[in-house]
Amino acid sequence: RPKRRRLGGQGPMPSGPWKRHLRPPWCSHLILIKEMKCFRGPFCLRQYFIPSGTVDPVRVPGKDVPGSGNMVMAPLGRAVRKRPGTMVAVNLGITLMFLLAYFMVGVSTEFEEHSFYPDTKEANANMEINDKFTSEYRLMLLVKASHGDLLNPVGMAELLELQSLLASDPAVADHLEVPSSPHSNFDNPADSVFNILSIYSAAAAGGNGSSAAGGSAAGGSAAARYQPTIEEKIMYFRTMDETTFKTTLLAAIGASGADPLLGALIHGLDIVMTKDFRPENGLDGVRAKGTMLSMKLNLSLQDDDDAGLEFEESVDRIAGDFDAEELDISVIGGHLISKEILDANDESLMYIMGAAVTLVLVILALVYRNPFDTGISLSALGMAIVWVYGF
Repeated sequence: RPKRRRLGGQGPMPSGPWKRHLRPPWCSHLILIKEMKCFRGPFCLRQYFIPSGTVDPVRVPGKDVPGSGNMVMAPLGRAVRKRPGTMVAVNLGITLMFLLAYFMVGVSTEFEEHSFYPDTKEANANMEINDKFTSEYRLMLLVKASHGDLLNPVGMAELLELQSLLASDPAVADHLEVPSSPHSNFDNPADSVFNILSIYSAAAAGGNGSSAAGGSAAGGSAAARYQPTIEEKIMYFRTMDETTFKTTLLAAIGASGADPLLGALIHGLDIVMTKDFRPENGLDGVRAKGTMLSMKLNLSLQDDDDAGLEFEESVDRIAGDFDAEELDISVIGGHLISKEILDANDESLMYIMGAAVTLVLVILALVYRNPFDTGISLSALGMAIVWVYGF
Protein backbone atom coordinates (compact mmCIF):
# COMPACT_ATOMS: atom_id res chain seq x y z
CA ARG A 1 0.00 0.00 0.00
CA PRO A 2 1.57 3.35 -1.00
CA LYS A 3 2.40 5.89 1.66
CA ARG A 4 0.19 8.99 1.90
CA ARG A 5 1.72 12.33 0.97
CA ARG A 6 2.47 14.63 3.90
CA LEU A 7 1.37 18.27 3.80
CA GLY A 8 3.81 20.75 5.33
CA GLY A 9 4.70 18.46 8.24
CA GLN A 10 1.10 18.44 9.48
CA GLY A 11 0.79 14.67 9.56
CA PRO A 12 -0.50 12.16 7.06
CA MET A 13 -3.45 13.00 4.80
CA PRO A 14 -6.64 11.56 6.34
CA SER A 15 -8.59 9.12 4.19
CA GLY A 16 -11.74 10.16 2.36
CA PRO A 17 -12.77 12.60 -0.40
CA TRP A 18 -10.72 15.58 0.87
CA LYS A 19 -9.99 18.84 -0.86
CA ARG A 20 -8.42 22.17 0.05
CA HIS A 21 -10.55 24.96 1.49
CA LEU A 22 -11.37 28.08 -0.54
CA ARG A 23 -8.48 30.28 0.59
CA PRO A 24 -5.89 32.00 -1.59
CA PRO A 25 -3.03 29.75 -2.68
CA TRP A 26 -0.54 31.65 -0.50
CA CYS A 27 -2.56 30.95 2.70
CA SER A 28 -0.53 28.93 5.25
CA HIS A 29 -3.55 27.35 6.96
CA LEU A 30 -3.75 23.69 6.03
CA ILE A 31 -7.42 23.24 6.85
CA LEU A 32 -8.94 20.53 4.71
CA ILE A 33 -12.55 20.18 3.66
CA LYS A 34 -14.38 16.89 3.60
CA GLU A 35 -17.68 16.85 1.70
CA MET A 36 -20.11 14.61 3.57
CA LYS A 37 -23.53 13.50 2.46
CA CYS A 38 -26.47 15.40 3.86
CA PHE A 39 -29.63 13.53 4.73
CA ARG A 40 -31.76 16.38 3.34
CA GLY A 41 -30.93 15.42 -0.21
CA PRO A 42 -28.32 16.00 -2.91
CA PHE A 43 -29.33 19.67 -3.41
CA CYS A 44 -28.45 20.75 0.14
CA LEU A 45 -25.51 23.16 0.18
CA ARG A 46 -24.30 22.52 3.75
CA GLN A 47 -20.62 21.66 4.08
CA TYR A 48 -18.66 20.22 6.94
CA PHE A 49 -15.12 21.34 7.71
CA ILE A 50 -12.46 19.11 9.22
CA PRO A 51 -9.21 20.69 10.41
CA SER A 52 -6.15 18.62 9.51
CA GLY A 53 -5.16 16.07 12.09
CA THR A 54 -8.73 15.53 13.40
CA VAL A 55 -11.20 12.81 12.64
CA ASP A 56 -14.62 14.11 13.65
CA PRO A 57 -16.31 16.62 11.38
CA VAL A 58 -16.85 20.07 12.86
CA ARG A 59 -19.33 22.42 11.23
CA VAL A 60 -18.10 26.01 10.92
CA PRO A 61 -21.24 28.16 10.91
CA GLY A 62 -21.35 31.56 9.13
CA LYS A 63 -17.65 31.89 8.36
CA ASP A 64 -16.82 34.46 5.68
CA VAL A 65 -14.13 32.57 3.81
CA PRO A 66 -12.27 34.93 1.41
CA GLY A 67 -12.96 34.12 -2.23
CA SER A 68 -16.01 31.97 -1.48
CA GLY A 69 -18.67 34.63 -2.09
CA ASN A 70 -19.83 34.61 1.55
CA MET A 71 -18.30 38.06 2.10
CA VAL A 72 -21.09 39.49 -0.08
CA MET A 73 -23.98 37.15 0.67
CA ALA A 74 -23.47 36.65 4.41
CA PRO A 75 -24.36 40.25 5.42
CA LEU A 76 -27.43 40.09 3.21
CA GLY A 77 -28.40 36.77 4.75
CA ARG A 78 -28.05 38.20 8.25
CA ALA A 79 -30.25 41.17 7.29
CA VAL A 80 -32.91 38.80 5.96
CA ARG A 81 -32.80 36.74 9.15
CA LYS A 82 -33.17 39.82 11.34
CA ARG A 83 -35.99 41.50 9.38
CA PRO A 84 -37.65 38.96 7.11
CA GLY A 85 -40.91 40.87 6.83
CA THR A 86 -39.17 44.10 5.84
CA MET A 87 -37.10 42.37 3.17
CA VAL A 88 -40.17 40.64 1.73
CA ALA A 89 -42.01 43.98 1.64
CA VAL A 90 -39.06 45.67 -0.10
CA ASN A 91 -38.91 42.93 -2.76
CA LEU A 92 -42.65 43.07 -3.34
CA GLY A 93 -42.52 46.88 -3.56
CA ILE A 94 -39.75 46.83 -6.17
CA THR A 95 -41.59 44.15 -8.13
CA LEU A 96 -44.83 46.17 -8.06
CA MET A 97 -42.97 49.29 -9.21
CA PHE A 98 -41.40 47.47 -12.17
CA LEU A 99 -44.75 45.82 -13.00
CA LEU A 100 -46.46 49.22 -13.16
CA ALA A 101 -43.61 50.55 -15.32
CA TYR A 102 -44.04 47.62 -17.69
CA PHE A 103 -47.78 48.22 -18.16
CA MET A 104 -47.60 52.03 -18.24
CA VAL A 105 -44.53 52.52 -20.44
CA GLY A 106 -44.42 49.15 -22.18
CA VAL A 107 -41.50 47.39 -23.82
CA SER A 108 -40.31 48.58 -27.21
CA THR A 109 -38.05 46.67 -29.54
CA GLU A 110 -35.95 48.48 -32.10
CA PHE A 111 -34.52 47.17 -35.32
CA GLU A 112 -31.94 48.89 -37.46
CA GLU A 113 -30.57 47.64 -40.76
CA HIS A 114 -27.14 48.91 -39.69
CA SER A 115 -27.13 46.35 -36.87
CA PHE A 116 -26.54 43.60 -39.43
CA TYR A 117 -23.68 45.33 -41.24
CA PRO A 118 -20.20 43.90 -40.67
CA ASP A 119 -17.63 46.13 -39.01
CA THR A 120 -15.59 46.72 -42.16
CA LYS A 121 -14.38 49.77 -44.08
CA GLU A 122 -16.71 49.02 -46.97
CA ALA A 123 -19.80 48.72 -44.76
CA ASN A 124 -18.94 51.88 -42.83
CA ALA A 125 -18.34 53.78 -46.08
CA ASN A 126 -21.70 52.61 -47.43
CA MET A 127 -23.46 53.81 -44.25
CA GLU A 128 -21.70 57.18 -44.48
CA ILE A 129 -22.70 57.59 -48.13
CA ASN A 130 -26.32 56.75 -47.35
CA ASP A 131 -26.40 59.13 -44.39
CA LYS A 132 -24.62 62.13 -45.93
CA PHE A 133 -24.89 61.92 -49.71
CA THR A 134 -28.20 60.22 -50.50
CA SER A 135 -30.47 62.76 -52.20
CA GLU A 136 -33.59 60.67 -52.68
CA TYR A 137 -35.66 58.05 -50.91
CA ARG A 138 -37.46 55.44 -53.01
CA LEU A 139 -40.21 52.98 -52.22
CA MET A 140 -40.24 49.90 -54.42
CA LEU A 141 -43.29 47.88 -55.44
CA LEU A 142 -42.65 44.34 -56.66
CA VAL A 143 -45.18 43.47 -59.35
CA LYS A 144 -45.55 39.83 -60.38
CA ALA A 145 -47.68 38.37 -63.13
CA SER A 146 -50.76 36.49 -61.94
CA HIS A 147 -50.75 34.31 -65.07
CA GLY A 148 -47.03 34.07 -65.82
CA ASP A 149 -46.60 37.07 -68.16
CA LEU A 150 -47.39 40.71 -67.45
CA LEU A 151 -45.82 42.09 -70.64
CA ASN A 152 -49.14 42.47 -72.42
CA PRO A 153 -51.60 45.37 -72.96
CA VAL A 154 -53.75 44.52 -69.93
CA GLY A 155 -50.73 44.28 -67.64
CA MET A 156 -49.38 47.64 -68.84
CA ALA A 157 -52.79 49.29 -68.46
CA GLU A 158 -53.12 47.98 -64.90
CA LEU A 159 -49.65 49.27 -63.98
CA LEU A 160 -50.70 52.74 -65.11
CA GLU A 161 -54.02 52.44 -63.27
CA LEU A 162 -52.14 51.54 -60.08
CA GLN A 163 -49.93 54.61 -60.53
CA SER A 164 -52.99 56.81 -61.06
CA LEU A 165 -54.63 55.40 -57.95
CA LEU A 166 -51.56 56.04 -55.79
CA ALA A 167 -50.96 59.55 -57.17
CA SER A 168 -54.56 60.59 -56.53
CA ASP A 169 -54.55 59.54 -52.88
CA PRO A 170 -53.78 62.54 -50.60
CA ALA A 171 -52.01 60.34 -48.03
CA VAL A 172 -49.53 59.35 -50.77
CA ALA A 173 -49.31 62.50 -52.87
CA ASP A 174 -48.39 64.76 -49.92
CA HIS A 175 -45.25 62.70 -49.20
CA LEU A 176 -43.91 62.44 -52.74
CA GLU A 177 -40.68 64.21 -53.67
CA VAL A 178 -42.56 66.67 -55.90
CA PRO A 179 -46.16 66.78 -54.61
CA SER A 180 -47.19 69.39 -57.19
CA SER A 181 -46.52 66.92 -60.03
CA PRO A 182 -47.43 63.48 -58.61
CA HIS A 183 -46.89 61.40 -61.75
CA SER A 184 -43.33 62.68 -62.21
CA ASN A 185 -42.35 60.84 -59.03
CA PHE A 186 -43.06 57.38 -60.49
CA ASP A 187 -40.71 55.20 -62.51
CA ASN A 188 -43.21 52.94 -64.21
CA PRO A 189 -42.13 50.34 -66.81
CA ALA A 190 -45.50 50.81 -68.53
CA ASP A 191 -44.44 54.41 -69.28
CA SER A 192 -41.24 53.12 -70.89
CA VAL A 193 -43.18 50.62 -73.00
CA PHE A 194 -45.61 53.35 -74.09
CA ASN A 195 -42.77 55.68 -75.10
CA ILE A 196 -41.00 52.89 -77.02
CA LEU A 197 -44.16 52.05 -78.99
CA SER A 198 -44.96 55.73 -79.58
CA ILE A 199 -41.51 56.63 -80.89
CA TYR A 200 -41.36 53.57 -83.12
CA SER A 201 -44.86 54.16 -84.48
CA ALA A 202 -44.03 57.80 -85.22
CA ALA A 203 -40.81 56.78 -87.01
CA ALA A 204 -42.60 54.06 -88.97
CA ALA A 205 -45.24 56.57 -90.09
CA GLY A 206 -42.53 58.79 -91.58
CA GLY A 207 -42.55 61.33 -88.77
CA ASN A 208 -46.33 61.65 -88.54
CA GLY A 209 -47.20 60.39 -85.09
CA SER A 210 -50.63 58.85 -84.99
CA SER A 211 -53.07 59.92 -82.30
CA ALA A 212 -53.46 56.31 -81.27
CA ALA A 213 -49.79 56.12 -80.43
CA GLY A 214 -49.86 59.39 -78.58
CA GLY A 215 -48.51 61.41 -81.51
CA SER A 216 -49.65 64.69 -82.95
CA ALA A 217 -52.00 64.65 -85.93
CA ALA A 218 -50.07 67.61 -87.33
CA GLY A 219 -46.94 65.48 -87.52
CA GLY A 220 -43.64 65.26 -85.72
CA SER A 221 -42.26 63.05 -83.03
CA ALA A 222 -44.73 61.74 -80.46
CA ALA A 223 -42.32 62.32 -77.60
CA ALA A 224 -41.44 65.88 -78.71
CA ARG A 225 -44.82 67.18 -79.95
CA TYR A 226 -47.32 65.84 -77.48
CA GLN A 227 -47.25 64.35 -73.98
CA PRO A 228 -50.43 62.33 -73.40
CA THR A 229 -52.15 62.10 -70.05
CA ILE A 230 -52.08 58.90 -68.03
CA GLU A 231 -55.73 58.29 -68.91
CA GLU A 232 -54.85 58.41 -72.63
CA LYS A 233 -52.01 55.95 -72.07
CA ILE A 234 -54.38 53.56 -70.27
CA MET A 235 -56.89 53.83 -73.13
CA TYR A 236 -54.11 53.20 -75.66
CA PHE A 237 -53.19 49.88 -74.02
CA ARG A 238 -56.82 48.90 -73.39
CA THR A 239 -57.65 49.18 -77.10
CA MET A 240 -54.62 47.16 -78.29
CA ASP A 241 -54.61 43.41 -78.79
CA GLU A 242 -51.77 41.27 -77.44
CA THR A 243 -50.41 40.14 -80.82
CA THR A 244 -50.06 43.70 -82.12
CA PHE A 245 -48.50 44.74 -78.82
CA LYS A 246 -45.79 42.08 -78.84
CA THR A 247 -44.93 42.31 -82.57
CA THR A 248 -44.67 46.12 -82.40
CA LEU A 249 -42.53 45.98 -79.25
CA LEU A 250 -40.25 43.36 -80.83
CA ALA A 251 -39.90 45.49 -83.99
CA ALA A 252 -39.10 48.58 -81.90
CA ILE A 253 -36.40 46.64 -80.03
CA GLY A 254 -34.95 45.53 -83.37
CA ALA A 255 -34.81 49.12 -84.60
CA SER A 256 -33.21 50.47 -81.41
CA GLY A 257 -29.71 50.23 -82.86
CA ALA A 258 -30.40 53.15 -85.19
CA ASP A 259 -32.14 55.33 -82.58
CA PRO A 260 -30.19 56.24 -79.41
CA LEU A 261 -33.37 57.30 -77.58
CA LEU A 262 -35.05 53.96 -78.31
CA GLY A 263 -31.89 52.16 -77.23
CA ALA A 264 -31.81 54.01 -73.90
CA LEU A 265 -35.49 53.30 -73.21
CA ILE A 266 -35.12 49.60 -74.01
CA HIS A 267 -32.00 49.35 -71.84
CA GLY A 268 -33.92 50.88 -68.92
CA LEU A 269 -36.82 48.49 -69.54
CA ASP A 270 -34.47 45.51 -69.52
CA ILE A 271 -33.13 46.55 -66.10
CA VAL A 272 -36.53 46.52 -64.36
CA MET A 273 -37.90 43.37 -66.01
CA THR A 274 -37.27 39.82 -64.81
CA LYS A 275 -34.60 37.66 -66.45
CA ASP A 276 -37.06 35.88 -68.73
CA PHE A 277 -37.31 39.10 -70.78
CA ARG A 278 -35.14 38.04 -73.72
CA PRO A 279 -36.28 39.81 -76.93
CA GLU A 280 -33.28 38.40 -78.80
CA ASN A 281 -35.18 35.07 -78.74
CA GLY A 282 -38.02 36.50 -80.84
CA LEU A 283 -41.65 36.69 -79.77
CA ASP A 284 -41.14 33.94 -77.18
CA GLY A 285 -38.69 36.24 -75.37
CA VAL A 286 -41.08 39.21 -75.25
CA ARG A 287 -42.45 38.26 -71.85
CA ALA A 288 -41.76 38.94 -68.18
CA LYS A 289 -42.89 37.29 -64.97
CA GLY A 290 -42.43 40.47 -62.98
CA THR A 291 -41.18 44.03 -62.81
CA MET A 292 -40.47 46.87 -60.38
CA LEU A 293 -42.42 50.10 -59.93
CA SER A 294 -40.63 52.76 -57.85
CA MET A 295 -41.78 55.97 -56.16
CA LYS A 296 -39.56 58.91 -55.22
CA LEU A 297 -40.49 60.13 -51.74
CA ASN A 298 -39.70 63.00 -49.43
CA LEU A 299 -36.37 62.39 -47.66
CA SER A 300 -37.92 63.17 -44.26
CA LEU A 301 -39.70 59.80 -44.33
CA GLN A 302 -36.38 57.96 -44.30
CA ASP A 303 -35.46 59.07 -40.78
CA ASP A 304 -38.96 59.38 -39.30
CA ASP A 305 -39.86 55.79 -38.45
CA ASP A 306 -43.47 56.49 -37.45
CA ALA A 307 -44.33 58.64 -40.47
CA GLY A 308 -42.43 56.31 -42.81
CA LEU A 309 -44.23 53.25 -41.50
CA GLU A 310 -47.61 55.01 -41.74
CA PHE A 311 -46.91 56.00 -45.35
CA GLU A 312 -45.74 52.53 -46.39
CA GLU A 313 -48.78 50.96 -44.74
CA SER A 314 -51.00 53.37 -46.71
CA VAL A 315 -49.34 52.35 -49.98
CA ASP A 316 -49.62 48.68 -49.00
CA ARG A 317 -53.32 49.13 -48.22
CA ILE A 318 -54.00 50.86 -51.56
CA ALA A 319 -52.04 48.20 -53.49
CA GLY A 320 -53.88 45.44 -51.61
CA ASP A 321 -57.28 46.94 -52.44
CA PHE A 322 -56.38 47.39 -56.11
CA ASP A 323 -58.41 44.91 -58.15
CA ALA A 324 -55.95 43.72 -60.80
CA GLU A 325 -56.47 40.96 -63.32
CA GLU A 326 -52.84 40.44 -64.33
CA LEU A 327 -50.82 41.79 -61.36
CA ASP A 328 -49.84 40.57 -57.91
CA ILE A 329 -48.37 43.53 -55.98
CA SER A 330 -46.06 43.60 -52.94
CA VAL A 331 -44.70 46.73 -51.26
CA ILE A 332 -40.99 46.52 -50.38
CA GLY A 333 -40.39 49.25 -47.80
CA GLY A 334 -37.67 49.40 -45.15
CA HIS A 335 -40.10 50.39 -42.39
CA LEU A 336 -42.55 47.64 -43.32
CA ILE A 337 -39.79 45.03 -43.40
CA SER A 338 -38.52 46.13 -39.97
CA LYS A 339 -42.04 45.90 -38.54
CA GLU A 340 -42.53 42.41 -39.96
CA ILE A 341 -39.20 41.26 -38.49
CA LEU A 342 -40.05 42.66 -35.04
CA ASP A 343 -43.53 41.13 -35.10
CA ALA A 344 -42.10 37.73 -36.02
CA ASN A 345 -39.46 38.10 -33.30
CA ASP A 346 -42.06 38.95 -30.65
CA GLU A 347 -44.23 36.02 -31.70
CA SER A 348 -41.29 33.61 -31.54
CA LEU A 349 -40.26 35.01 -28.16
CA MET A 350 -43.75 34.41 -26.80
CA TYR A 351 -43.62 30.72 -27.75
CA ILE A 352 -40.06 30.35 -26.42
CA MET A 353 -40.98 31.98 -23.10
CA GLY A 354 -44.00 29.72 -22.74
CA ALA A 355 -41.91 26.62 -23.41
CA ALA A 356 -39.18 27.79 -20.99
CA VAL A 357 -41.66 28.48 -18.16
CA THR A 358 -43.28 25.08 -18.70
CA LEU A 359 -39.90 23.35 -18.60
CA VAL A 360 -38.89 25.20 -15.43
CA LEU A 361 -42.20 24.29 -13.79
CA VAL A 362 -41.71 20.60 -14.60
CA ILE A 363 -38.12 20.63 -13.27
CA LEU A 364 -39.13 22.38 -10.04
CA ALA A 365 -41.97 19.93 -9.53
CA LEU A 366 -39.61 16.98 -9.99
CA VAL A 367 -37.00 18.46 -7.63
CA TYR A 368 -39.22 19.63 -4.77
CA ARG A 369 -42.24 17.35 -5.17
CA ASN A 370 -44.06 19.85 -3.05
CA PRO A 371 -46.58 22.37 -4.45
CA PHE A 372 -45.66 25.01 -1.83
CA ASP A 373 -41.90 24.89 -2.49
CA THR A 374 -42.52 24.79 -6.23
CA GLY A 375 -44.79 27.84 -6.03
CA ILE A 376 -42.25 29.80 -3.97
CA SER A 377 -39.45 29.09 -6.44
CA LEU A 378 -41.69 29.89 -9.40
CA SER A 379 -42.77 33.18 -7.84
CA ALA A 380 -39.11 34.13 -7.36
CA LEU A 381 -38.48 33.40 -11.05
CA GLY A 382 -41.52 35.49 -12.00
CA MET A 383 -40.24 38.39 -9.91
CA ALA A 384 -36.85 38.18 -11.64
CA ILE A 385 -38.53 38.35 -15.07
CA VAL A 386 -40.61 41.36 -13.99
CA TRP A 387 -37.46 43.10 -12.75
CA VAL A 388 -35.67 42.49 -16.07
CA TYR A 389 -38.52 43.82 -18.25
CA GLY A 390 -39.53 46.59 -15.86
CA PHE A 391 -36.02 47.96 -15.61
